Amino acid sequence: MKKLLIADGTNIMYRSFYGIRPLTNQSGLHTNAVYGCVTTLSKAVEDIKPDSVAVAFDLPTPTFRHKSYDGYKATRKKAPDDLTEQIEYVRRTVNALGLHAVDCEGYEADDILGTLSVLGEKDGYEVYILTGDRDVFQLITDKTVVVYISNTGHIIYDRAAFREKYNAEPPIMVDIKALMGDSSDNIPGVAGIGEKTALKLISECGTLEGVYHKLQSGEASFSPSVTKKLIEGRESALLSYDLARIRCDAPISVTPASLSYEGFDRSALRALFAELGFFKLSERFGLSDEDEKVDDASGSLNIPKPTELTSDDIASFNAPPAVAVDESTIYIAKDDKIYYTQIDGEMSQTFFKKNSVVCHDYKALYGKLSAFGIESTCAFDTFLSAYLLSPGESSYELPRVSMTYLSENINPKNAAEEAYVICRIEEAQRKALIRVDEEAEVKGSAKLSDVLYSIEIP
Repeated sequence: MKKLLIADGTNIMYRSFYGIRPLTNQSGLHTNAVYGCVTTLSKAVEDIKPDSVAVAFDLPTPTFRHKSYDGYKATRKKAPDDLTEQIEYVRRTVNALGLHAVDCEGYEADDILGTLSVLGEKDGYEVYILTGDRDVFQLITDKTVVVYISNTGHIIYDRAAFREKYNAEPPIMVDIKALMGDSSDNIPGVAGIGEKTALKLISECGTLEGVYHKLQSGEASFSPSVTKKLIEGRESALLSYDLARIRCDAPISVTPASLSYEGFDRSALRALFAELGFFKLSERFGLSDEDEKVDDASGSLNIPKPTELTSDDIASFNAPPAVAVDESTIYIAKDDKIYYTQIDGEMSQTFFKKNSVVCHDYKALYGKLSAFGIESTCAFDTFLSAYLLSPGESSYELPRVSMTYLSENINPKNAAEEAYVICRIEEAQRKALIRVDEEAEVKGSAKLSDVLYSIEIP
């Protein structure tokens, strides 16, 4: 039988943000929510092996629940900026993973889960709902199970597992919440009725309707206190029931068949992981093997033809140029031009007397130049900058750093290409340092650029 996986993208995103320590990429963008979504969704796809996949998201606009009750979710704090800046990247990641993001104006992610589960069952799918929200348990049927995300792992709740835990049928989750309310969604329920009493009432009467039928018919054996609360809270209970019930008729424009899963988009995922600094994930997904890097590099660099360095060229450099050397030649990249001169020639001595340089790993460059008696000074080191912006990585080789800052798999084949790539990386890293320094200034902490120029480069 075909399988349909429906994931609660909004719930997974929030769980990831609050459950994973803060992470940032080289530009200071927070990435922990994106990271958690990647690992959670990819594991579910790997375990379930679905034929179709949807990831449901809330929209920032009001839903029918907000319109029917002004207090709905009114007690929730606004999402922190560190999370909202990741939403765009979460959606991009979903697409790059080959999954389908689904939302619906006026409805919540839960309603999309409910609607797609009904459509999936109708079309002959086994339906799996991935979420960390127990509200969705009301959707469990003989053909729909909930893969519940707990702190200890994923737990499968089918109808039998639900009965064992709650001694009732899945739809009663709505009736229970109608009585006890829900503080997280600010659903009022019946004042004074908690979970224990709500479970007892529904166990005795079957449904919310059954509770009030017994109350009105005089068949109830409720205590005077509970009876009073139920009578006074009847309208609130009915409203709460309507707020808690997941709709299964949201006007979405997709079908289970249109959500087919064909695997992830290697190119899009590689570029996105590079931008986000997810190098270990890139390795886990098989996106960083050397064959692909070499193949990609063959068509990614279209460098200008190097010209021989002159005194006029040296005089024109108004900022430190990028430099790379091979056994006999120095290559200099500046303003989309590349120059060359012999390492043991007079022009090279003139160049280094008048210019400090931008390079990748100045320590190595210094050693090569010193062998020819050339004294040099470093203005900017893309190797050191990469380390400071993203400490703890296993490698800062030029191809990997180019992935991070240029979102390209570039493996320079010679020193001319190397100088050109360093020049491009420098520009991107300087912008990243400015962003990180601005954030540090707000927090009153030390600027990263000060560490680079005052400690690391010297």
